[in-house]
Amino acid sequence: MWFRLILTAFALAVVLYLQFGFDIKDWIKNSATQTSENSGSTPEADAASSP
Repeated sequence: MWFRLILTAFALAVVLYLQFGFDIKDWIKNSATQTSENSGSTPEADAASSP
């Protein structure tokens, strides 16, 4: 069962990489910067700034 789970996850990662040019390092770096940028903002400010 674990082998099938790992194989499925690996296949999904390959498909995402081929489809979107998915680079895990860039994704981690971008998500880290987004988290640090969004930590100072409030949901109310985000809602007010969006149209």
